[in-house]
Amino acid sequence: MQYNSSSTMSSRPARGTLCSFSIVQHNSLGSWDVFLSLMNSVNQLTSPPMIVALQDPPVRRGQLPSFSTYKCFHPSTPKPRVAFYVHPHLLNSASLLPAAVTRSNLFSIYIFAPEGFFELQFTRFRIINAYNLPLKSTPFRSISPPDLFQDNAFPTMVVGDLNLHHPSADPLRTFDSKEYNLSHPYYSQASEHGYSLLNQPGLYTYFPFAHNARPSVLDLAFANSPLFLSFSHWDTPLPSTGSDDVPVLITLESPRFRLPPPSPNWSKTDWSSILPALPSLIPPPPPPACLSSTFEEWFDTHANKVRTLISSTLLYHARPPDPNHGGPLCSPT
Repeated sequence: MQYNSSSTMSSRPARGTLCSFSIVQHNSLGSWDVFLSLMNSVNQLTSPPMIVALQDPPVRRGQLPSFSTYKCFHPSTPKPRVAFYVHPHLLNSASLLPAAVTRSNLFSIYIFAPEGFFELQFTRFRIINAYNLPLKSTPFRSISPPDLFQDNAFPTMVVGDLNLHHPSADPLRTFDSKEYNLSHPYYSQASEHGYSLLNQPGLYTYFPFAHNARPSVLDLAFANSPLFLSFSHWDTPLPSTGSDDVPVLITLESPRFRLPPPSPNWSKTDWSSILPALPSLIPPPPPPACLSSTFEEWFDTHANKVRTLISSTLLYHARPPDPNHGGPLCSPT
């Protein structure tokens, strides 16, 4: 195992618009085994992430591990609690500048692309990586809302293990007043400055080792308004690394690469076969004063009739993949 330290990148970036890349976010529990498991999983992806944002990375004698060709950036503190690993494709496509900070658990990088990001009119992109550690006394968290959610006019993303419980991220959870009062200022600050939560609501990111503790959503990602147009999807497709947090994959891309929702091609619809079936789709009134299970059965029965007719008779417009899609760089059409 080799070690490396933070440094800036000064190579000349390749020309072209940065149109697509992904970011992996994960709390590695300060474990070398978790780190290696994560990076090996990342290395096997068809399209490797351009950035891996770690919380609680493993540290030995002030140094973080290196892996493959990824370049490590982290705070210049004895024990960094956050770190970025950046893929060489991104370093060859853009200039990267780490922010000068003295905090071990809050770190950001600026990425500069002369031709812009995601075909938007911005040449600067900031990613903030945070590990919001619990405190025993007020304010009970180590990072304040204004430190996380700043009013930037250029694309900005906030990722991290924020140790917050909120209905926006976990709508099925029952919250006590302490949890809500703790998380509300963060979500309020985010909303005030135009940040949107990227998490898929209700998809857990934290599975405690203790058998009597329940899963929750602690690993969060936010994008401000200039960046949100380029947000494609948020998911947890990677295998477990041995951490109690799961890795998160966030994809950003030019809006033109996202296929529109499928729409019926009415000009090719065989109406002669559809019209006779339409009267049978009119549902009868629901059962009076029925149980919720009875109502759901009534609804599903008649909804499935509509779905079956649509899937068996309607043709949809198709859009071929964009020929420029497939790498971090693209050229305008």
